[in-house]
Amino acid sequence: MFDLLPPEAQLDMVPQALTDGEESGSAGPLDMAAILRRARAKAGLDAHHDER
Repeated sequence: MFDLLPPEAQLDMVPQALTDGEESGSAGPLDMAAILRRARAKAGLDAHHDER
């Protein structure tokens, strides 16, 4: 629904969205290795593939 709003309305919502995010608390630890594994699996890439 957000993407259906005019750009000016979207920009008007940014400050409140940032405040809401800051006040929502900690998201916890960020496990980048797990995030990358899931993204590669979703994309159909072999997790053991050397991308050099």
